[in-house]
Amino acid sequence: MVLELGPGTGQFTIAVAPYVGRVIAADASPPMLRLLARKTAGLRNVVIVEAGFLGYDGADASVDIIYSRFALHHLPDVWKAVALQRMRRLLRPGGLLRLWDVVYDFPLAEATDRLEAWCATRGDAVDREWSHAELEEARLDVTGSARDRCRTAGVAGRRARRSPSSRR
Repeated sequence: MVLELGPGTGQFTIAVAPYVGRVIAADASPPMLRLLARKTAGLRNVVIVEAGFLGYDGADASVDIIYSRFALHHLPDVWKAVALQRMRRLLRPGGLLRLWDVVYDFPLAEATDRLEAWCATRGDAVDREWSHAELEEARLDVTGSARDRCRTAGVAGRRARRSPSSRR
């Protein structure tokens, strides 16, 4: 089972659905959920949940893979730590957390100029924000072959380790 936190327009959810038994797409934004529901209408293994990093309870099962891209930065730092702890509890032992996000490192006085310059590089359509290579990498993560590549190369994917006492 795959859990995507903050799926937005659903590009990863749609890309991964053919390769897994179940995808849970949890987003806190009702407009994004409506768009996602329209885009995934024919996918029977996609479950859409209105919840964010802190609101998804995961009561139904432990998760094999948690994926999130450009969503965690919406939380204040103290809540990011709580969200990461929750994700760890949701993952089955040996599960994979794939987290992509932005980190800003510049003086506060430069924030407006830097953020405006970054926003100016965005495309107009969010559906075209992912390159073919990014979608292929995401698909490989889920099908397993990229997990071994990431483990041996020491990149991107990080396996969760839980002690028996940290399990629910």
